[in-house]
Amino acid sequence: MRAYIEIMKKSFSNNMAFRADFFLGLLNTMILIFVNVAIWKALYSSNTEVKGISFQMVVTSFVIGLSISNGLAVNDFMVASRVNSGNIAMNLLKPLDINMTMMAETIGNNLFRLLARFIPSLLVSLIFFRIMPPASVVNLVLMMISVVFGFLILYYIGYIISVMSFWFVNIWSFSTIKNVFVGVLSGTMLPLWFMPAWVTTMIKYTPFDVIYFAPIKIYLGQINADTVLPIFLKQCAWILLLFAVGQFLWFRGIKKLVVVGG
Repeated sequence: MRAYIEIMKKSFSNNMAFRADFFLGLLNTMILIFVNVAIWKALYSSNTEVKGISFQMVVTSFVIGLSISNGLAVNDFMVASRVNSGNIAMNLLKPLDINMTMMAETIGNNLFRLLARFIPSLLVSLIFFRIMPPASVVNLVLMMISVVFGFLILYYIGYIISVMSFWFVNIWSFSTIKNVFVGVLSGTMLPLWFMPAWVTTMIKYTPFDVIYFAPIKIYLGQINADTVLPIFLKQCAWILLLFAVGQFLWFRGIKKLVVVGG
């Protein structure tokens, strides 16, 4: 376990070496927030509420959703880069588990992103947009737990995409399609409150609504301690299912890799 902690530390420190990326990433996040808040302000115009959702709720939802998505990211090419370079053969020979190594690298990168993008963007939003505070301290804690579960769902979706590199030379198109689905169906581009009923019904049977939007609803108090259990169960069920699919594809891919290498 200590070796994986060291990998996390190394990934974190590697991000600190690229200061330009840090400032540009933070600037990009802030521009997105300012532009989208201006768009929502124009759409709401003189209306105080739309479908029972206030302008402040929309702004809070967007800011938190964008901050989380920018603070927690998954590299869809974590396996693909190793396969395409041939380094996966050496990785498999090392005593460290390659899957645990990739998870540790992802966590290290995201710890940096949380400090460099998530926290600064929230602080700036608190000052300029006065986003709504959490419904309660309990809701804030439950939201953080839900964010962790949402990240694991996102991680294993990205992992499945990356493992497809055992069968496809280029997985860029898979990654692009995945990003579109996550962006639209998770509520980061358009809050799910404003989606047609048939779309929200369909999304309930996917993991997308519990990646970002469920934590947001917990934060706002639309989901409380007495109603959060079904959300957590759904998140855990999808984590287990996606993990199982990812492992199945991984072992099938490794066998294919060995046959081709032989």
